[in-house]
Amino acid sequence: MKIKIFLSDVDGVLTDGGMYYTENGDEFKKFSCYDGMGMKLLQKKGFKVGILTSENRLINRNRAAKLSLDYDFHGIENKYQFVKDFCKKENVQFLISVFNVVDAQFIKSLGIKSIKIPSHEVANFELHRYAVEHFEEIFVSLGAG
Repeated sequence: MKIKIFLSDVDGVLTDGGMYYTENGDEFKKFSCYDGMGMKLLQKKGFKVGILTSENRLINRNRAAKLSLDYDFHGIENKYQFVKDFCKKENVQFLISVFNVVDAQFIKSLGIKSIKIPSHEVANFELHRYAVEHFEEIFVSLGAG
């Protein structure tokens, strides 16, 4: 499988997961410079990259604009359905990380044929067994070090 598009959620994925507010109600988020550099490096290698978030916040739009992302999706309530439709339109296969059998069962119910098992779940034998029995392709991340 050749990966063509990289989409990421924002909060807790591209940020530290915290929400910071001033007494005046201003909102701050801490974005990782490493993630931003990773997205730019992917673009240099020919990947299309973007964010997909259920929030509709200017702070997320500003981050996407600063990185010159190819895709900038906001206010998406049903992310799984959106990505499924998007992948069909773009003629790409959807790959998602799953963390347990319940996640895997849900992904399978959407008709998705490939999953990624993250490095911290490498010893989750119940998840591996389910994946082998129900998916055509399984990618296991071994982490970066």
